[in-house]
Amino acid sequence: MGSRGYPIVVRGILRGTGGSYSEARQSVQAEIDAIENYNWELESDYTFAGKTYYSVVWNKMELLPDNKGTVYHYTSAGSVIVNFIAQGRALI
Repeated sequence: MGSRGYPIVVRGILRGTGGSYSEARQSVQAEIDAIENYNWELESDYTFAGKTYYSVVWNKMELLPDNKGTVYHYTSAGSVIVNFIAQGRALI
């Protein structure tokens, strides 16, 4: 693939919910796993924030820790949030 196409960088927040920290963390982990599985998919079209990107392949997804090194944040509303960055390439 080389340098074909142009880079796409997506930053976002994932939220998992549940009756406890453990359930909420499992919920958000399922979302993370689903996104990471896209790293092995063939090129596909994606729409994000109202813009469509054509023939995208995903290279990498990183979970972003805060300044204390915490990745999974438990909120008072009973959910777990995770900040992430995903990097890919649009091939056309």
